[in-house]
Amino acid sequence: MANDEFGTLFIQAQENATQANQQITILQDNVQSLQFEIIKNAKLHAQQLNVELHSQVDQLKDELIALEITNGIKQYGYLIPRSSQKLNEADGSEVTQQIETTPTATIPSKATGTSDVEKLDKMKCKKQPKEQNKSTNIKDNIGGDAKTPNPARLDLRVARVLSAKKHPEADTLYVEEMDCGEDMPRTVVSGLVKHISVDELVDSMVVLLCNLKPAKMRGVVSSAMVMCASTPDKVELLQPPDGAAVGDRVTFPSHPGHPDEQLNPKKKIWEGIQCDLKVSGDGIATYKGDPFTVSGKGVCTASTLRLCGIR
Repeated sequence: MANDEFGTLFIQAQENATQANQQITILQDNVQSLQFEIIKNAKLHAQQLNVELHSQVDQLKDELIALEITNGIKQYGYLIPRSSQKLNEADGSEVTQQIETTPTATIPSKATGTSDVEKLDKMKCKKQPKEQNKSTNIKDNIGGDAKTPNPARLDLRVARVLSAKKHPEADTLYVEEMDCGEDMPRTVVSGLVKHISVDELVDSMVVLLCNLKPAKMRGVVSSAMVMCASTPDKVELLQPPDGAAVGDRVTFPSHPGHPDEQLNPKKKIWEGIQCDLKVSGDGIATYKGDPFTVSGKGVCTASTLRLCGIR
């Protein structure tokens, strides 16, 4: 009788051990599944984060290029080595020459709150590029010699924005079509996405700088630059006077002369003039106090910004 009881207990113990082993196996499988899911989710999260970071890097690169171009730093194209092509497949863009754009970010000085762009403007005003021809008798344009900036050299015109859309390769840029009184509209690329909506931009009258050297940005050639009042936090389109028509010249009464056919980027003509373009305390766009003027119709203004730069 004792042997039978012992045998029953032994069989039951074996069954319990088998069940325990089965449960352990199930738990091990569940742990492996959980580990797999955790790794899979972590990998997906890392990939998503990587895409977001790439997008942020591209956006910051666009803003940096825009700031460099606005401050006269040339952009050069380069060939991507075959070994690094895979790293650039998501972007597919090429670094190119300068392009018109409004700076969308500035870094305040800790000591004074002055932006880096404003500091660069002051530096440019103090130190103009040396001319190869040292003769002081050679006239560069009516109203100034070769070393004196003359805003009359700028081909500024009243234009109408016909259309505007986001650049297909850059979230911070618009591609616009502008009517400036010529046979065909001009394509303009500008960094206004963060400051002005498409609805505000389309059909508005603007002041357009038409004799900068055309430049490519992410595959789109820009043939002019929209003039804007600008602070580190806000950007506004300059507004032509009421009654101004598409194609009207914008001039400076105290600075007579004729615009260059195309501003030579090597001579830094635009940079030498731009640092003295300001909005006055009463909202009038000026060059050293001389107003942006459409003859017989009035002066160009900023809507709300005062005592700031123009770019």
